[in-house]
Amino acid sequence: SSDDLDIQSELLVLQTVERWIDYNPEERMGHLEEVASVVRFSLISPDKVVKHISCLQATKHFRESGLCEKGCTQGRLGMDAKELLVFFGTPNPLTTSIYSGRTLRGAAAYDPETKRMYELGDLSLEPFLSSAIIVSEENILYLLYHPSGDQQFMRYDAVSNHWVKKASPLFKHASSSDLAYVGNKVYLFGDVPGAENNQNVEYFDPAFNQWTAVTPFPGKLRDYFFTASIGQDIYVVSPKFLYRYNTTTDLWHQLSKLTTRLCINDVWAHAGKLYCVNMSMTLMFVYNPETDSWYKEDVLDLPE
Repeated sequence: SSDDLDIQSELLVLQTVERWIDYNPEERMGHLEEVASVVRFSLISPDKVVKHISCLQATKHFRESGLCEKGCTQGRLGMDAKELLVFFGTPNPLTTSIYSGRTLRGAAAYDPETKRMYELGDLSLEPFLSSAIIVSEENILYLLYHPSGDQQFMRYDAVSNHWVKKASPLFKHASSSDLAYVGNKVYLFGDVPGAENNQNVEYFDPAFNQWTAVTPFPGKLRDYFFTASIGQDIYVVSPKFLYRYNTTTDLWHQLSKLTTRLCINDVWAHAGKLYCVNMSMTLMFVYNPETDSWYKEDVLDLPE
């Protein structure tokens, strides 16, 4: 379990666990949860698991029981951790030669260093209208999407390279929804067409695989808004409003909206502030929660 274990691949740890259990499975399968806690599953490439050890008993149980979702995500000594860019629900953003000429209709991760694209699971088997994706603090991907007009909520299993269906949301939200992750829970924001009670916010608890409705957004979210979280607060931003939802008190607060007319491309949180950029990436505005005010920030020169 040590960070100082000098190995190049976490696969070696999983293979060691498998061999240890296989020596005396009747006695040692009882220690499965304990030994699973030392394996850092998020560091293992899914294709290597399938190729080398997916047929073994312990690995199958890790996937089926959800034990592969737990554990540390920090790299060990000798490893080179990488951050990948995740794309979903859009055509392949790179040249076709990099992605073997296939059109991306599911989800994929791109390595900027090697310029390789890795397909994430089997979402490309059916076309869908993209909705929202979020990564948890444990580096687990959650996805809300609408295949053929339906609504499904999924979690990505990095061990088997497969998207696992989780409990469906309580309400059928519009395709223009968004997700936020706070306090080990996934929050879903999105209007519910035709609903009288305007129940447009709920959260998913991975520990119980269930959804719970919370105080709805005070109004209509429409189809053009963004969410970002700072601490226990989730901010909902659009050109027309700015609200803060506190996940602890379950209360909404209206804040000072951006007065400059801006076609927003994205909003994210960093160092306790919100950053907002336009579609052409030429304008950036920053919101400071301490002063409830916006100010313009310089944008780095982007390549042509």
